[in-house]
Amino acid sequence: MVAKRAFLPQVSKKSTGVDSYRAFISYSHAADNKLAPRLQRGLHQLAKPWYRAPSFRVFRDETSLTATPAMWSSIERALSASEFFILLASPDSARSKWVDREVAWWLAHRSPQQILIGLTNGELTWDDRTGDFVQDPAAPTLPKRLQGVFTEEPRVIRLSWARTENHVSLRNGRFRDAVAEFAAPLHGRSKEDLVGEDLRQQRRMTWWRNAAIGSLTILALVASVSSVQFFAQRNTAREQRDLAVSRQLAAESTRIVDTQPENAILVGLESLNAAGKEHRNPPTGLVTGLARLQHASERYSIAHTLSVSYSSDGRKLALGEESGTIRLTDPRTPDRSDQTLRGHTSGIRNMAFSKDGRLLASTGDNSVRLWSVATGRPYGAAIKLSEPGNGVAFSPDGKLVASGGVDKAIRLWDVATGKPRGKPLQGHTDAVTDVAFSPDGRLLGSAGADETVRLWDVTTGKPRGKPLQGHTDDVQDVEFTPDRKILASASMDKTVRLWDVTTGKPRGKALQSHVNTVNALAISPDGKTLASAGGDMVHLWDTDTGRPQGLPLVGHTDNIWSLAFRPDGKQIATVSGDKALRLWETAVTPSISQALTGHTGEVFDAEFSRDGKRLATASGDGTVRLWDPLTRRPLGKPLHGHTGWVIGVAFSPDGSLVASAGEDRTVRLWNVATGRPHGKPLIGHMNWTTRVDFSPDGRLLASASNDKIVRLWDVATGRPFGSPLRHDRGVLGVAFSPDGKTLASADNTVRLWDVASGRQIREPLNSNAQSVNSVAFSPDSKMIASADNTVRLWDVASGRQIREPLEGHTGTVADVTFSPDGKLLASSGIDGTARMWEVPSGQPVGPPLTGHETTTSQVEGYAGAVNQVVFSPNGKQLATAGDDTTVRLWNPEFSGWADYGCEIVNRNLSRAEWRHLAEGLPYHRTCPEAGR
Repeated sequence: MVAKRAFLPQVSKKSTGVDSYRAFISYSHAADNKLAPRLQRGLHQLAKPWYRAPSFRVFRDETSLTATPAMWSSIERALSASEFFILLASPDSARSKWVDREVAWWLAHRSPQQILIGLTNGELTWDDRTGDFVQDPAAPTLPKRLQGVFTEEPRVIRLSWARTENHVSLRNGRFRDAVAEFAAPLHGRSKEDLVGEDLRQQRRMTWWRNAAIGSLTILALVASVSSVQFFAQRNTAREQRDLAVSRQLAAESTRIVDTQPENAILVGLESLNAAGKEHRNPPTGLVTGLARLQHASERYSIAHTLSVSYSSDGRKLALGEESGTIRLTDPRTPDRSDQTLRGHTSGIRNMAFSKDGRLLASTGDNSVRLWSVATGRPYGAAIKLSEPGNGVAFSPDGKLVASGGVDKAIRLWDVATGKPRGKPLQGHTDAVTDVAFSPDGRLLGSAGADETVRLWDVTTGKPRGKPLQGHTDDVQDVEFTPDRKILASASMDKTVRLWDVTTGKPRGKALQSHVNTVNALAISPDGKTLASAGGDMVHLWDTDTGRPQGLPLVGHTDNIWSLAFRPDGKQIATVSGDKALRLWETAVTPSISQALTGHTGEVFDAEFSRDGKRLATASGDGTVRLWDPLTRRPLGKPLHGHTGWVIGVAFSPDGSLVASAGEDRTVRLWNVATGRPHGKPLIGHMNWTTRVDFSPDGRLLASASNDKIVRLWDVATGRPFGSPLRHDRGVLGVAFSPDGKTLASADNTVRLWDVASGRQIREPLNSNAQSVNSVAFSPDSKMIASADNTVRLWDVASGRQIREPLEGHTGTVADVTFSPDGKLLASSGIDGTARMWEVPSGQPVGPPLTGHETTTSQVEGYAGAVNQVVFSPNGKQLATAGDDTTVRLWNPEFSGWADYGCEIVNRNLSRAEWRHLAEGLPYHRTCPEAGR
């Protein structure tokens, strides 16, 4: 099995990751490893209520790094995502090559006016005559690159005193003033304003704490009068204290969920534990984290490792370290070395086991080395290379080893003798980054920094056809599928491509989901799944269709350099710059939320059949799809017929038909059993059709359109039923009442119609909204819910609004629906969330459901809409349809938060993580049965 890794020597283009930071802290780890995190924490917490998440993030690398290209890409991403540069200046940082490189990047891409200097040691004096700092030439305090770059004296905050201070926090007035100096430009507020606000927040916190203590004291005094009352009030005080702690942890969980989903889950579970049984609404961070993580994984702390590979029997796992050491381990206990192989003088960029598992080949320095797996000793002499090697692979029969490297050539070596087999394979115009044999051993695939993939005839050493061109940046990795039909390639252009080996042509479009360089790929032993690593996550793809398989594997906190499938396909190993090995289960773990993937455009609508056995979806890709909600698999092929977006979908009451509404102005009926059209399209609307709904008896179909009309159709004949129902604006929602007597429709008002006569019932229900996007009847037909910028409830009999609107969404509400028992209401919106509400009280139930991925939009506040929300007929599932091309199935009654959270994370917070995320609380293991 071939190890998959990044081609480390080249990091040439700036990342475009989604993270953003208000400031980047550059510092010497040797000098300021204690002060830097305190400054970062202070900037996050200054002038902030304790229960709220910080208003911005500040980047600080948390480990002592060596200046290698492998680590630089992650630092470069953080720099490019930062608005300000905070330099902790000292003679140590002035000598640091790492700090120098960060300063150089900032000066090349940003303004010196955005640099803030914290002086932690040494002296800095500004000379107005020269317009520069005066420094000691023998021990400068600033990197040389900063000489002469400032047009005026920059802000310098003196922090040398803080190095020897015992208590450095915002409770220290001197440190609070220093933090406020840094924070003022970051917030765009004055230092005095920030300090005043922070003192007010501290006084509030002190008041609340003293109030709690006072309450307990008073209760103690009252105990002499009534011990029963004392205990009741004491318990109330404790409950309020626990709720406050729970809210603080919930805010922290939500704050870190995008960057640390596993920690967000663990902190969210602690929030639940602190709240007690009466207040167990899960925090947003917990729900979001659990929705995003579908694959359980084991995490092991290891040395910085660049490559990983399984032996063919799966009993050995090889880890190639940056130090040049190779460790052979048992995959069941990978943090313990069975054997240590030493000989290389620099990082191991690639490794491969022979098919029989007897030998291991490795490269990274100016050599290829073969090792006996049984003894851990070298197998023959090292094979010398003129320049560093990048790729290595065994032929299937184990007689040849192929290598490729910086010298642009591919070489074949005889395993028995260690001598070259034939002449070098020449053709690449830049470094060869990877090589791979086809399963039959007749072909060799190669990847190059020249942006090409090449195929070679192993027998003749000649190229097989022309170079495979399509990538727009260095190609990092190649691998054949087991049937030899496809060659996959991964590139720094953030894509994966599939090539037809016979024709040399691309198979479909490039696979695009990564936002960073794709460093490595691997194909499952059955050839059905391709795994690609880019940035800190792994994406899974269907090799036949090129479509994503579920959600990415999320958990690493730095670039993933290498990955490999276990030979049985049930596990994926990954190694990363975060110094962690992760072993992922490829099987999806049952979750609070599961994604249905397959559509290639936004999903606008989703509806369950009355028996709950099918789910129909309508998409901007022009198709209707049918799904099995239990298995989450498609039923049959997509239904093609519309010539544009499909916007609405509905099942007939008996489940035999599906109706769809589309951009092409038509309504179409489909036979569920055959997937074929049922009759001709229903034509009559003059603009987009937006929604459809069957009458409860299945005889009528209502369609809404942007042409300001609702039409009723006779399902049996396909002809119009009665006259059009006219509106003043485009109609976005339509729904029959459960008793079939009334039809509700929505433009910027809600109109009620008598189905039998086609007449409007009273004046429209008017909330002065710009548009009403959805309407739904309660199961007893007595209430209507409508969606505009809020959720509103109306009494059908009187036409009056029931209570104040339900507010919580931060943008337009797209859809609304009742649960089958009428006790709950669900809504979805363009803020990317779905929410649930208690109908009797109007109170929210739990946090927003936030599993759908954010999409790119130019509309402010538009996170990627959740367009539709619907309960299953038994109320045990909630489906949401999103702009991220997926449908998600939720369990609205999910109660096993702790069990599932611990199963998916399978670890505990370290003591260091606990101190940072749950400061002030006594440490304990959230998941007692899990690892660290």
